Amino acid sequence: MRISASAVLVLVACHPGSDDAYPVIPQGDDSPITPRPDAPRADASGDAATTISGRVCVISDLRNLTSCTTADASGISVELSSGSATTIADGSFTIAAAVGSNLTWSVTGTGYVQTVMPLGTIHLLPLVPTVVYQQLLLDNGVIQVAGEGSVVARVVRNDAPAVGVTATVTPPSQYGPLYDGASGVIWDQDMTAAAGVVWIPDVLQGAASLTLTAPSASPVTVSVPAFDQAITFATVVIL
Repeated sequence: MRISASAVLVLVACHPGSDDAYPVIPQGDDSPITPRPDAPRADASGDAATTISGRVCVISDLRNLTSCTTADASGISVELSSGSATTIADGSFTIAAAVGSNLTWSVTGTGYVQTVMPLGTIHLLPLVPTVVYQQLLLDNGVIQVAGEGSVVARVVRNDAPAVGVTATVTPPSQYGPLYDGASGVIWDQDMTAAAGVVWIPDVLQGAASLTLTAPSASPVTVSVPAFDQAITFATVVIL
């Protein structure tokens, strides 16, 4: 995955408990969800940091990607470039720092759906239990087949979740896009609500083109990578 020279990627730097703790794609051209290289953080002696500390956040509601459950989150595998780590009970981990472009987190564990997410400045990684996700697919009439993954995009406008956003995706989705609403179980089919979340449950693996349209705004198109039987998480900023 490559990013065009004209694209500018904004990475949100905020408290891990906030709603914005995810890599952000600004409005613009068909730039892939790919972060700029993270500059190594300096330690007290002025040397570049050699490790990254983060947390896997086990979630039960796709509308709230930073509300972690209290369940034991130990033994989950986290990979970044050639580095790997295993979480402790609260989901925390420390992993070797990686320098470069197009770096992507991969989070896997028994009983969980794989998470894929671009590397950003905040290292809070959502992870959904398999039983929770399978029930969500069932409740929304989705039959996911081999070669398909999912995309969960939180849309932000003026530093807040964007309400009233509609989406289209290419290649077309049979079941989505779906949108957050009053229920965390049955998702809406019209537009985003208070959480500003778009869920596409059946995206063909590879690069998908996601177009988001908000009231009184020009459509924004981004290229989103999808992976077989995994969920790609990202935040898209629109103006």
